[in-house]
Amino acid sequence: MKSGYIFKELRTESVSVSDTIVVEKGSFKILTVGGEITGMYMTEWRLSDKLWLIVNEISRME
Repeated sequence: MKSGYIFKELRTESVSVSDTIVVEKGSFKILTVGGEITGMYMTEWRLSDKLWLIVNEISRME
């Protein structure tokens, strides 16, 4: 790899559902030229007109 990054792993660890809102929590591993980056994420999904849309997302590196 000359530049950029590759998602090595994306793992959903929990999903909480309440009516039209879903909160997904998980972890990730990214391979870069400089090495591996790991972290956690949380995504909020909402059901709108029969489509699940991401309305909020946050992540942090470990």
